[in-house]
Formats: sequence, structure tokens, C-alpha cells
Amino acid sequence: MVPVYNIENYLKKCLDSLINQTLEDIEIICVNDGSTDNSLAILEDYASKDKRIKIITQKNGGLSAARNTGLKYINGEYTSFIDSDDWIEIDTYESLYSFAKSKNLDILMFPFSFYNENTAEVYKTQYTSLEVVDSHLDNKIFTYTDVKDVLFKIAHSPVNKIYKSSYLSDIDAHFKDGLNYEDLAFFFPTFINAKRISIIRKPLYFYRIRDESISTSGGEGSYDIFKILSIFLDFMKEKNIFEELKQEILMYLIVNIKFVYLRLNEKYRNEFFKLIEDDYKKFSLDQVDEEYLKKWHFDDRVFYEAISNSNNGKEFELNYKMKYYEFLYNHYNTLYNDLKNENQRLLDENILLKNKKENNKFPQKISSFFKK
Repeated sequence: MVPVYNIENYLKKCLDSLINQTLEDIEIICVNDGSTDNSLAILEDYASKDKRIKIITQKNGGLSAARNTGLKYINGEYTSFIDSDDWIEIDTYESLYSFAKSKNLDILMFPFSFYNENTAEVYKTQYTSLEVVDSHLDNKIFTYTDVKDVLFKIAHSPVNKIYKSSYLSDIDAHFKDGLNYEDLAFFFPTFINAKRISIIRKPLYFYRIRDESISTSGGEGSYDIFKILSIFLDFMKEKNIFEELKQEILMYLIVNIKFVYLRLNEKYRNEFFKLIEDDYKKFSLDQVDEEYLKKWHFDDRVFYEAISNSNNGKEFELNYKMKYYEFLYNHYNTLYNDLKNENQRLLDENILLKNKKENNKFPQKISSFFKK
């Protein structure tokens, strides 16, 4: 399924990767979400040459609405999501379908790669490579309980997974209309309810990073993260998972809030901080365990501590920067002293060796003299 909105510069590459799949028995559902550029004309041109392409046109409703519309038209045994500025390897569906079908999977995950449009660099991260999922689960069927220790480190995007269509229908899986960061609210219900999950280690998807994408726009739409996280928390409580994984969940909340905050346009930051304050107790952020806090990445930790010690957005900015640079100073100062001490130890050792060598010179000459 391909949601399409004003993406004329990238759409052809996406469609080419779909129509040339080695698995030919596929349907390509393209939801034109009210495009005003040449996107619809491109879709119609491709559809005139390939009958597998189905075009549904609707008023602009956003990514979630487009995906939800597409879900209504699914006929295939398995469903995949591909964003219209991304593309996939030519054997993607053949590889995925044969594996998923053989094990009757609800969800099959696979690694993906980022593509930086500005640098043309293709790269993976721990997040995109799914390295956090232990290799002993390769070729095995598992559920979320088998990966609870890394549940919040698994890529929650739907684009690096295929889903059994009947499974999505059975749990009434859908995206949250009108909200950004919809992937987060889609991932947890689908993943946690699944009875048959597996993983293959073959990177098949290329995720384009571009300046104007939703995740980097930094506008008022960024406020949606609080609604999405609230939906996420309600689900985790409903499933009686919240108390068991509370500390991991609280860290996950901060990680996501920080991720969005750091990409915000500066003029929205004060209002964003007010929203953090409003949801602080609602999100149980006052219940972070001090010992567990020590395990957090330092950037997440100082972000959280700055929230706790601030009364407004400006004060938060100053506290966050101060704590951030204070940590870095202490860290590198400790590292500097350790290196300095190690260097002195090596220097002292070198002097000892040199003195030992010097002291041995005379006896060696005497010995040599008597030999003559």
C-alpha cells in the first residue's frame, strides 16, 4: 500500500521498485491523498501500463487517513506499507512472502536502510538493523514476551514489516487519523497482540531522509506526540503491561519527547514545554526510579532532570544546556585525567627501562674486556 501526497519527484522510483518485483502476483494500492502536483498523473500513467496498480483518490487527510483508506481495499494475503518517497529491493516480496507463508506468520520483520538525500549516503543504525533482537530468534516464531527486554528499541515503523491481512482485520488495526507519529500508536497494538512473529536479517527497504519530511519539520504538528503517547500509555495499561515495564516505558516516553523537542522550531519550544508540564504526572514521569535513571543514556537523563528543575520553557532550555555541558565537561575531564595518568605511568616505566639499560652498560664492557 502506497499513500501518495505531492511527491512527484520521488514517486517513479517507488513505483518502479514495485512493478518490477520478482513476485508478480501482487496488488499495488495507491491512495492519492489530494495531491495538487503531478503525482496523480504519474500514478495514472503507471496504472495504464500495469493493471496491478489500483488508484484511490480522496481529499487530503494526512498519512494516517490515506493508510486507513488503503486498508479497506486490501485483497492480498499479506499487507505491506511503503511510503511514496521510499523504495524496496526487487526481490522484497518474494523473500518476505515465502518466509511468512511457510510459518503462517502474523508479522514478519526485516532490517531497513536510511538514505540521506543530501549526501546520497546509505546507512543502517542499531534501530534500523534490528540488532537488538537476539539472533537465537532467527527463523523462530515468537511473541512480544520473548523480546520484552528490547521491546522499546525495536523499530516501530510499519514499512519494515509485512502483516497477515486477516490478522490486521481481526484486531481492527488502523492508524490514528489526523495525528503525526502515527507509527508508534500502530506498532504496539499490532506487535503485542500478535501470536506469530518472526524476523529475517535481509535489508530490503530504503527509507529516504529529506528535510521536509514530517519527522524533521518541527512545526505545530509536533505537539501530536503527546496525544500519541497518551494513546500508547492507555493501551499498555489496558494490556496490564504498564506496571511490569514501568521504568522502561517512562524512559521510552522521555526518549520520544526529547526526539521531537530537539527538532522543533525554536518558536514552538515554550509551548511544547508547557505540554510536557501538563502531562508530567499523567505520564507518571514523577515515578522514575533514581537507580534506574542512572542506566539511561546521559542525554536522556539530563533532559529529564532539566524538566524536573524548570518552571518554564526558557528556564528549561538553560537547565538542559547547562546539565548537558556539565556532564560532557565532567566526562571528558575524567577521561583527560585518566589518559594523563596513563601517560605518566608509561613515561615512568620507560624511564625505568632506560635506567636499567644504562646501568647494565658498564658491566657488559668489563666482561667484554676480560674476554679479550
